[in-house]
Amino acid sequence: MDAALTTLRRWVDAGGTWRPVSVGRDVATVSLCRCDDPGEMERVTSSEPGFVAAVRRPDDLLAAARRDT
Repeated sequence: MDAALTTLRRWVDAGGTWRPVSVGRDVATVSLCRCDDPGEMERVTSSEPGFVAAVRRPDDLLAAARRDT
């Protein structure tokens, strides 16, 4: 698993929220937001196929996080 996808999964596992900033064909950027307010903490950008796919299918990412707990 690439570093960006690991970061996103850990963020979700810890209760953080995220939203896509941009999703292109080969690259995606997400905003990692605090769980207690919508403030952005960090942005993550990656061209790794697994990360781009996860950003395009957030329900799959959330389901995987629930499965792993």
